[in-house]
Amino acid sequence: MIRKVLPFLEAIILYGLTLSVLWPYIPEKVFFYMLTFYGVLFSFFYGILGVVISILGLLIGMSRYYYPKLILTSLKTDDFLIIVFNAGLFLLIGGIKQNIQQSISALNQSYHLARERISSLTSQLVSIDISYRRFLEEFFLRLDEPLYLYQELRKMAATTADENELFARLFFILNRYCFVEGGCVYARVHKKYHRFFKYGLSQMPEILSEKDYHEWLEVLKEDKEIISPTSIEKYGFIMAIPIVSRLVERINFLILIEHIRYIALNEDTLRQLKVAGFMVKLILERRFYAREMAAYSLVPHIIVFKPQIAVKVLKERLSFLKRMRIPYKLAYFRLEQRRDIAEIATKLEVTLREFDEKFIIGNWFILLLPFTEDLVPVKRRLKEKIGLEIEELDYEHLQKLMVVEH
Repeated sequence: MIRKVLPFLEAIILYGLTLSVLWPYIPEKVFFYMLTFYGVLFSFFYGILGVVISILGLLIGMSRYYYPKLILTSLKTDDFLIIVFNAGLFLLIGGIKQNIQQSISALNQSYHLARERISSLTSQLVSIDISYRRFLEEFFLRLDEPLYLYQELRKMAATTADENELFARLFFILNRYCFVEGGCVYARVHKKYHRFFKYGLSQMPEILSEKDYHEWLEVLKEDKEIISPTSIEKYGFIMAIPIVSRLVERINFLILIEHIRYIALNEDTLRQLKVAGFMVKLILERRFYAREMAAYSLVPHIIVFKPQIAVKVLKERLSFLKRMRIPYKLAYFRLEQRRDIAEIATKLEVTLREFDEKFIIGNWFILLLPFTEDLVPVKRRLKEKIGLEIEELDYEHLQKLMVVEH
């Protein structure tokens, strides 16, 4: 209500003060300039309403100037031109002001509509991401159907020869399935780690300094397993995946995952990333060091860990899976004759997944099956396809087998 009557109150006070109190002390020319100035102010601040007030104020002011004569009978040509000029000026300024107000109002309306639309799109995107994550999680843990991520990684390792192209393809896959938007790869050169490949929003330095990154680099070198720090802000990355040459027990490549899409950063996505990291580590180590790992195997071209190394590797794998809270199952069957190992290993290689690992401990053939919560589908598949019956192996029984082997 006050905003509506405010222009009229201001006009009454300003023009009333000028025409009643200041009138005797104002020269003639200055008086007309003051009326013009008042009109410009009202037209500028109040638009068309200000134009009406300005013209009325001008006419009242000139009437006061010619009083007691009537303004219409006393107007000279110059006075008429002053009125026309001022009225045109007021209309021009008022019109511009009105257009500006309408434009601002339209922009505000568009801005609010845009904000509502962005909010709606964000909600839809979050909903899509949640559905997508649930869909992917379902496929990560299903063993009776091929895993999409696993198949992509396996195809990548088998068909990509150039290392730059390999890591570019790797981050493309991680972006699609795990929402990774930034990371890098370091290669070991003369006992230092130089950045070999950069993806997206990576902010890690060209060279990893022992001095600056001593805390987690020492843990990585000691354990040679995937690490995922509790504080992303402190360490600058979400996950570190070492690609290890087992022959010399040395990290030759180090993959750092630095950024995940913000709206997708939650426990489910991090769990999927751990699954992906485990797959990436095993598949790339076999890709780079297939010949080296053959030295640990009883069978050419297929990794079946010898008894001498099987206990050590199996302990490392189980420790990592427990630390990362990745589900797994152990299965085993008795070897009737050693000469059957090659034939059985070949059948298992084409039936199981690439990251399912095989060990020989004593007279027992042991299978480590990561990302497995139910062994029944695996037992059914092996029996149907290769006629092999396996039994679940609990941790206590495994410990006894390991003790006997030692």
